[in-house]
Amino acid sequence: MGKEFDIGTRIQALTLHSEGYSRSQIVEKTGYTTNGFSYLLTKAKKRGYKPGEGPILREYVDTASGKGRPTVLTTDRTNKIIQIVTANSTARKFSAQDIVDKFHEANGSDRSISKSSVLKALSVKGFKKVNGVWQSKTGN
Repeated sequence: MGKEFDIGTRIQALTLHSEGYSRSQIVEKTGYTTNGFSYLLTKAKKRGYKPGEGPILREYVDTASGKGRPTVLTTDRTNKIIQIVTANSTARKFSAQDIVDKFHEANGSDRSISKSSVLKALSVKGFKKVNGVWQSKTGN
């Protein structure tokens, strides 16, 4: 995969194109390869860009959202897991499966979280189990 340019460079390239600059001049000024610029131009045209007509809109040059499976461990879910663990001293002694069960209890419609996702969320937030009790690296 080629280099991804920032939004300003993409807008600059399309602006130069709208003003009638040649592809070689655009490539020289922006750092795009000829194929890279052609790809940008094709994408922009599919999104409604018409050379020489009106302003260059952000929607012509925005990066498309990533393809593939979305993450299960969203920020919201991670925060809910941390709330369960930090609710009281008894909750800090929960096993990962107990936390999953509490999560499912509290979020009836949002039941697609696994034990490994809980462990990952706790690890990312700096929690580890010491002597059977979940503790954060800050000592809480």
